[in-house]
Amino acid sequence: MAPLQFNSKRLRIAAASVDLTRKRILVAAELVFSRDGLQGATTREIARQAGVNEVTLFRHFRTREELLRATLNQACTTFESLVIQSDEVWKDRLAQRLERYVRNMYSVVRQREALVRP
Repeated sequence: MAPLQFNSKRLRIAAASVDLTRKRILVAAELVFSRDGLQGATTREIARQAGVNEVTLFRHFRTREELLRATLNQACTTFESLVIQSDEVWKDRLAQRLERYVRNMYSVVRQREALVRP
C-alpha cells in the first residue's frame, strides 16, 4: 500500500469550499428570514436558496437557532462597520458625516427589515 501523501493545495481548496458554503448558507438565511419572517423561515427553504441540502446546512449549523444567531451576528457586523471609523473622520464636517451615517443605517435596516422588526 502506498503511504498517504499530504496535498496542501487540496486542503486549501477544501477549506475555501467550506467557507464559501457557510457564506452561501448565511446569505440565503438572511434572505429567507427577511422575506418569510423569523417564524415562517424553514431550514429546507434556506438550504434550497443556498443550493445545498439540509444535511449540509446542519453540518455547518447544528440547529435552526444557531443559524439564526449566526445570521443576526452577521447583520450586526454590518451595522458595526458603519460606526467603526477613525476619530479624524468624525472631527471634520460632522453634520455631513452624521447625515451619511443615518442614511447608510436606514438603508441597511430597510434591507433587513424583517430581522429588525419585533
